[in-house]
Amino acid sequence: MSPNLAELFGKLDLLPHLGALEHFFSRPQNIAIPGDQERHYRYIEALDALEFKAPPKSVGFETILNHLKKQGVLRFEDIFELLKVVRYFRTLRNQGYPGLIGEWMNTIVIPEGFGEIDEYFDESGKFIESRDEELYKIAQRVKAIKTEIAESMKRLLHTQKLTAYLVDTQIHYIHDEECLLVRGGFNHVLKGSVIARTGAGFFYVAPDALLRSKEQLRYVLQERDAALYEYAKRFSTKLAGLIPFIGFIDREFDRFDHYQARVLFARSRDYAIMKPSCDDAIVLEEFAHPALHNPKPVSIAFKGNLLLITGVNAGGKTMLLKSILSACAMAKYLIPMKLNAHKSRIGSFKRIEAVIDDPQNVGNDISTFAGRMVQFAHLFEHKSALIGVDEIELGTDSDEAAALFAIVLDELIKRGQKIVVTTHHKRL
Repeated sequence: MSPNLAELFGKLDLLPHLGALEHFFSRPQNIAIPGDQERHYRYIEALDALEFKAPPKSVGFETILNHLKKQGVLRFEDIFELLKVVRYFRTLRNQGYPGLIGEWMNTIVIPEGFGEIDEYFDESGKFIESRDEELYKIAQRVKAIKTEIAESMKRLLHTQKLTAYLVDTQIHYIHDEECLLVRGGFNHVLKGSVIARTGAGFFYVAPDALLRSKEQLRYVLQERDAALYEYAKRFSTKLAGLIPFIGFIDREFDRFDHYQARVLFARSRDYAIMKPSCDDAIVLEEFAHPALHNPKPVSIAFKGNLLLITGVNAGGKTMLLKSILSACAMAKYLIPMKLNAHKSRIGSFKRIEAVIDDPQNVGNDISTFAGRMVQFAHLFEHKSALIGVDEIELGTDSDEAAALFAIVLDELIKRGQKIVVTTHHKRL
C-alpha cells in the first residue's frame, strides 16, 4: 500500500478492515487494483455468481523469473510455486464456467512443457522419487542404512555396562545426529563424541560405533542430492523457455487474487462491493463503519457541493464525516463494506482528502492555524476531489474563522471540489 493511501485509511480508521481483507489474499498485494475499475467490477460481479475454491497461498514470481533469465537452477520449492498456480488455473479452466470468467480462463492455455514437470510433484509439493528407478534404489538404500543405525542404537541401549550411565532409554536427535543422553564417566564404557550438554550436566553423545554406517549414509545422500540436482537443472532449462508464459500467468494470478479475495471477504461478512457511479452524488443507505462495534446504520443523501455537519461535542460529527469518506474510499478501491447496495449510490472522485488531525508541529514551529493553512493550500492543487475537514475552525477565533473559511470553501467549490465539514460555528 502506498504511504499516501495508508495515511488516508489510517485517518479514516479503516486499517483493521483492510487487514481483515488482506487475510483473504493468496499472496501479498497492494490494496488498489491497477487498471480500469469498471472492468474489474464486472469481473468481480461475475466471479461472485460462481462457486469456487480459494487459491493456494503463493508468492510472486519476480525472483523466480529473474533467476531463470540468468540461467539459474531453481529449487524444487520455487518450481512448485509455479506448479501451484498452474494447477489452480487448470482446475478453474476445467470447471467450464459460463460468461466472463469462462472466457477469461479459456485465454490461459497451459503449455505442454508443464506436464512433464507436474507429474513429478505430489499435492504437497514433495518430489516423487519413485518415478525414477535410480532414485528409488537410492531411497531403499537410505532406508536400509537408517534401519541398521536404529538397530545399533537399540543394542547399545541394552548394553549392561552402559545402563548405569544412561539418563533415559530414548534416542535423541541433536544437530541431525543420533545421540544417547548419558551421565559423566560414560567414557569408561562408551566411545563417542559429545554433541551437546544439558543444564543438569548430562551429555548428548554420538557413539563411534555408528560412524561407518553414518559415513555410508552421507555418501548415499550425496548421490541422491546429485540426482535431484540434475532434475532441477532439467526442469529449470525447460521453464526458461516458458518465461513469457510465466510472466503472463503471474500477472493473471495477481488479478484473480484481487477479485477472489474481495468476493470471499464480502461473502464471509455479508458485505457489498459498490461500483462508483459516473456523477459525484453520495447516497448511503444503512452504511456501517467497520471500526464501530454494534453501529447504528447511517443513511444520508449528499448531492450538493457542500455538507456542513454541526452538533454538540461527542455527538458523532467526526464519525459521520469519516463514514462518508470511508464509503467513498472503499467504493473507489472496490473494497467490501456493509450497506444497502440496492439503495445506495457513491460517486467517483479522483482524490479523497481527509483533513482531520491537529497539524500543530512544535519541532517545525507551526501553530494549529498555520498548519491548517498549509493543509488548505495543498487542497487547492487538486480538482474533482472529495474533501473532508473536521473542526474547520480549529485554531482560530470564531468570528474570524467564519468569514475566513467561508471564502476558502467557496474557492474550493469553484474548483469542482465536493466538501464535507464538521463545525461548531453557527455563523459558518
